[in-house]
Amino acid sequence: MIKYSLMCDKRHFFEMKFNTNKMYKEAMLKKNVKCAICSSKNVYLSRRHVDDILEIKNIIDEFKHSILKNYSFADKKIISDLLKIGKQSKLKNKQKNIFGFITDYKDMDKIIESNIDCIVLPIELNINNKKNQSKH
Repeated sequence: MIKYSLMCDKRHFFEMKFNTNKMYKEAMLKKNVKCAICSSKNVYLSRRHVDDILEIKNIIDEFKHSILKNYSFADKKIISDLLKIGKQSKLKNKQKNIFGFITDYKDMDKIIESNIDCIVLPIELNINNKKNQSKH
C-alpha cells in the first residue's frame, strides 16, 4: 500500500492509500478520488507529499554521488577483488572502499564468511559516469 497526501480545490488536506502507483494514477485520471472532507472531485497531490518525495530523492542522489566519488568500482570480478582487498586491508590495517554488483547470494555469503564489512544497497548507479570521470 502506498499512502498519498492529497488536497482538494478547497484546500482540505487528507490521505488515501492505493495498492500501486498505477492504481493511484488511474483513479486520479478518472476522477474517482473524492475529498474525504467535502467530497470534491477536484483533488491533487498535495505539495507536502511532493516535497517529501523530492527530499528523499535528493538524499539518495547525494548518497549515489558520494559512492561514485569516494569508492572504486570492482567491475564483474567483485568477489575475488573483495576477498583479495579484504585480506590486504587486514594485513596493512588499512581500509579500501570499493563497490560493485552482486547477483548471487552465495557470493554474499563468501564475503560475510571472510569477515569483510559490507553493506547491501538496493540502488542503481550509473557506472558509465564513474568510468568517464576516471579517464579525465
